[in-house]
This record gives sequence, C-alpha cells and structure tokens, in this order.
Amino acid sequence: MSLVEARSPDRRHLMDLDQQLAVSSKRAELAGRQLEEIAELDRKLRERSEDYRLGAVARLSHEIGETEAERGGCLAEARQRNDVAGRMEKLVKLGISSQIRSSEAQASQEATATRCQMADERLQRFKTELAAAEKGIYLRGDANDVPYSQQQRERLVLRRQELETDLLQNSSRSAQLAAEIAEERARLDRLQHYDLSLPAAHVVWSVAASPGSMVTEGQSVFDFADCERRFIVVELPERDFEKIKPGDAATVRLIGSSRVEDRPDPASSRLGGVRR
Repeated sequence: MSLVEARSPDRRHLMDLDQQLAVSSKRAELAGRQLEEIAELDRKLRERSEDYRLGAVARLSHEIGETEAERGGCLAEARQRNDVAGRMEKLVKLGISSQIRSSEAQASQEATATRCQMADERLQRFKTELAAAEKGIYLRGDANDVPYSQQQRERLVLRRQELETDLLQNSSRSAQLAAEIAEERARLDRLQHYDLSLPAAHVVWSVAASPGSMVTEGQSVFDFADCERRFIVVELPERDFEKIKPGDAATVRLIGSSRVEDRPDPASSRLGGVRR
C-alpha cells in the first residue's frame, strides 16, 4: 500500500543543477562554434600566407634574373674598358694620345668594375633572400620576418588553445552535472512516495496520522501488533502502579466472561511499530 506521498517536493536543488547544466552546455556549444570559425579563418590565412610566399619567391627570382643579366652586361663592358685602357696606355707611350685620355679610360674601367662588383653583391643578396623566402622568412627591410596573415595565425593558435581548454572544462562539467541530476531525480523519486509492505500476521494497532496530513521525519504513522504473540492491555490505578513489577504473574478475567487466565505482566509485552 502507498503509505506516504509527497505533495510538494523540494526541487530547488534539481532546478539549480538543470540551470548549471544548460549554462555549461551552451558554453561548450559556443566554444565549439568558435573553434569551427577559427579553423575556417586559419585555413584562409594559411592560403594567404602561401600566396604571399609564392609571390615573394617569384619576385626574387625575377630580380635575380635581372641582376644576372645586368652583371653579364657589366662584365662585357668591363672587358671592353680594359681593352680600351690598354690601347690608350700604348698610345700614350707612343706619344699619339695624351695622358688625360688615358686617365679617363682608366677611370671608366674602374667605374665599370665597381658596378660589376655591386651587381655581384646584389645578386648574392637576392639569392639569400630567395632561400629565406622559400622557408617563409622575409628579410626585406620594409617587411616583417613573416607576413601579417602568418602573425594572425599565431594569435589564433593561442585563442584555439584557450577555447579547447574551455570546451574540455565545460564538457566535463556537463557530464558531471548530468550524473548529479540523474542522482537527484532518483532521490526525488524515492522521496515522492513510500510504499509499505504489510508484515504477515500483524494487525494495525493504532493510527497516529490522518490521511492527507504532513509527515515529518521520526513521526509514528502506524503501530502494528504481532498476532502470533497474544497480549493484554489493561489500565491500572496510579496507587497500584508501584506494586506491579515486570515479570509478575497476573490473573485476568475478560469483561463478560467468567473464565480466569493467568497472564504475564502487561509491562513485559511488546508492540511493533512503523516510523517514518
């Protein structure tokens, strides 16, 4: 039989757990969406970084080609200047040309040699920049070591780590709250009602609670009597109470009967009870 039924159970703790679970789930969902957006943005930035690298490599390759062509022309001019300077020096020795013309030829030769040396150094610089650009490092004075898109990707890595940590924490918190909610629901289900299995060979001796009344912890609801152990309840005058001790024999005659029986003292009898 259903003995106790909860009419207004306290669900405040369950509602608080449900609210915490909803917040943790929303935070985990938000972190997941942000991670997806960061992954898409990172893909675009990676493509931009690669395009920038390929462009820089192509530009440096063209500059190397231009410098090699310039260097080749300069070397040819230097050979010509050397030949002219040698002839002018011979003409000066023969007295056909003046020393000034010879000095001019030598100056032109040195200038051409200097330009050739500058072209060679510039070619080496371009090759060094090309080797670095192929690795994604840029050495031009007007540029950073990596492009802006690569810097943004590095910032996204830090943000991704924060979001992954937040997602893990909220997912773990959601799982923990789900377990607590299941346990709280089970506890409320147990408190919703109390079904009593009546013991065999017992009778309801007294009812301490009325239907629909509030029941508190420790309150007696029913008192049961074991029918296999017969007992008698009698009322005694206060003046005779001290004369009777537990274990004394008593002579009992029921009302309306002439039969007299010997019974143990009523103080030694026991009653079964149910407490809630």
